[in-house]
Amino acid sequence: MRYDPLVVRTAFLLLLVSLLAGADLVGVEPELGGRLVDEALSIGHSRIQAVRARFHEPYRIQIGSPPIDYIDVVTPFRRVVLLAEERTRAGSRLQPREAFAQIEGRAMQIELRVEATFHPLNAFVGVPAYDVLLRTDVAGMPFDPLRIDLVPRFGARLDGMPAWPSAAGTIASPDQPLLGGTLVATFSTDGLNPTGRYEVVVSEDGSELTRARIDLGTMR
Repeated sequence: MRYDPLVVRTAFLLLLVSLLAGADLVGVEPELGGRLVDEALSIGHSRIQAVRARFHEPYRIQIGSPPIDYIDVVTPFRRVVLLAEERTRAGSRLQPREAFAQIEGRAMQIELRVEATFHPLNAFVGVPAYDVLLRTDVAGMPFDPLRIDLVPRFGARLDGMPAWPSAAGTIASPDQPLLGGTLVATFSTDGLNPTGRYEVVVSEDGSELTRARIDLGTMR
């Protein structure tokens, strides 16, 4: 029997996409063991763009209400996927022990990366310290972040993966205006429902800028 490489590759792609679709209702994994890290690495190391795009789709919530462009959710599982993708683009592979080292201390945290674009004539000297809260669908106290890191952007925004907090504190040169930035709000998974629905509320001095719903049940 002869095998058409294109048919085999297509079948493999469909299998991976179906496996990812089947994982949609697992919910956020607050702690990662060896099996889960291996699964995340397999997605991040995949050379098939459609597989990686399918995985990342539920984690980005488009806003399009100035100054907020979108909100990216980074769970512990997705953090490993992003790290593996970054390593793959550099021409190597992320090893499991390196993945565990990278997420050490952040294994039970979720990041909300709020991407903003400012008016070109803005007078900001840094990314505004907007407030970011998580609220449940039912009445109850909101979840406050453990911290919010401000990541300035001095050039045009590049499409793709969210900015990393390590970029925080970058200083602009006189010929680079502050055009945008990312607010990285870190929340503890303690007390969060791993399959729950929440509203992300971004505000400034008590004035709401935007709110968006996230469904942790569609993530891992």
